Amino acid sequence: MTFPIGPFLQQDLSEEEAVAAALRKAKSYRMELVRKGLVKPLKKQSKRSGIKELERKVAQVKKPSQMKRFEPLGPQPGVRWSLGGQCWHAYCEVAGKTRNMRCRPKDLSEQEVEKAWKQAVAWRKQQEKERDQAKKRRGGS
Repeated sequence: MTFPIGPFLQQDLSEEEAVAAALRKAKSYRMELVRKGLVKPLKKQSKRSGIKELERKVAQVKKPSQMKRFEPLGPQPGVRWSLGGQCWHAYCEVAGKTRNMRCRPKDLSEQEVEKAWKQAVAWRKQQEKERDQAKKRRGGS
């Protein structure tokens, strides 16, 4: 389960306030899972350390203003840069279902971003080929 800060930013909260709100939502969600018996409660002595670990993970998350943005490196439809994921997100509908692939560069250097882009485009083209074959089998609809 993820708790993005985007919806909180749309409520005109600062980035710090949005991160805090997402953390509160994550804690609340976990408490609800404990209440329903789907996860075990944290042990008394480790409860605080578990919360600290969650807070440390949230603190490590980059804020949107710190994230890199990239424009598509070509005219390929169905491939875009995912700001939150810091990767190329390719998607294609095949036989009525949307397929997704994320191609994450090893780092954000120009060479690695381009390499990940090419992987995403190649995946998308393979999906288009499968989509076209499925249409032919169904009679071209």
